[in-house]
Amino acid sequence: MKMTVLKILCLALACLCMSCTASDDDGDGYKYPQLVAELCDVYTTEPKELGYAVTDSDERLTFSYHVYAPWAMEKETCYRALLYYNKVEHSPNVHATTQAISAKPALVLIPKTPEEAKDWYDNRDPLSLATAWFAKNGKHLNLCLDIKSGSTDSEDTRQSLGIVCEGADKAESGDRYHYRICHAQNNVPAYYTVSQYASIPTADLKSGDIITLEIPTWKGIVKKEFIKP
Repeated sequence: MKMTVLKILCLALACLCMSCTASDDDGDGYKYPQLVAELCDVYTTEPKELGYAVTDSDERLTFSYHVYAPWAMEKETCYRALLYYNKVEHSPNVHATTQAISAKPALVLIPKTPEEAKDWYDNRDPLSLATAWFAKNGKHLNLCLDIKSGSTDSEDTRQSLGIVCEGADKAESGDRYHYRICHAQNNVPAYYTVSQYASIPTADLKSGDIITLEIPTWKGIVKKEFIKP
């Protein structure tokens, strides 16, 4: 079973969600846009073309024009991505479309059993967890991981990430799942820090269930708990 391979270019972001202009009404029902960066499920209409997205609040964003995404190779397929778009509020009688600017792929880390992860179970190279949050619709636990990276002589030299489930037990509020991040630096230099967004599917978890996430950091093993709302 293979791990998720990272081809980190430069995904360092100042923030996840930001506004760049005022949103004053111009008198015609149009409000000036706000630039937003948000983790979404994005959907292709053709290979490398994104036609719409569904946010973590289950809001559908229909793009005013397709977004080029060279990493989205299959047509009519859902991908996870960090979407940059201009958010505009319209009057109720105006058909709303979204001006999407670009989309960066986000990793989907599906927890594997130790047997499924046997080829990479012991990968414990350090990284750090910058932040984590449950999606509003409860379908993902989203992560922002800070990873050391650098230039290499070969495009085939890449880091890799995976999640292993070490087991589950009962907690007062629900079931507790023990997850561990497995990271392999794979001889990629650690010259600078880049941010990589990733999502762990959690649609099958119930409200009150707990994820205990073990992270190999530069300061040792860190454990974080997240309770699904």
